Amino acid sequence: MIESSSDVQRFRVTQMSELPTIPAHKEKTWVTICMPHQDHPWRNRLWRLLPRPLRRCGCCYHRVDWVVVNTIALRLFREAAQVSRDYEYVRERACENLSLDDLDEPTSRAVESLFKNPLEVGLDGKGETTLSNGRHRTIAMRDARIPATVALHWEPPA
Repeated sequence: MIESSSDVQRFRVTQMSELPTIPAHKEKTWVTICMPHQDHPWRNRLWRLLPRPLRRCGCCYHRVDWVVVNTIALRLFREAAQVSRDYEYVRERACENLSLDDLDEPTSRAVESLFKNPLEVGLDGKGETTLSNGRHRTIAMRDARIPATVALHWEPPA
């Protein structure tokens, strides 16, 4: 990712369609490791028909309910963004407020990961959007059909 030394990191709500797609050869690696049911198209269709609690897979990102995670993350972001969208401020404020919610451990860790280890979006030298962190979570959110999430963007100073 190319960023200027004067660029600042700011959180913002990002449409999943804005994030770059994962190259097929890299996505295939993730699928084989954590979601073996997707090796065959008919297995994938059957898996999606199962109720969410019955869907078992190998990785923590695909076991989390990303609808719940993103609902909470977006709420925490909006609360913090009323004061500032600065990276440090939003991260600290969101994690403080997260501790007030009564969540199970996997959900809490997933929400926290969006702020402490955020998806990082930037532009490369050609002006194309890049994703330098969060590829696996992005795949899990796309599989869950999440429309938008919280991501960290490199932006020129205001």
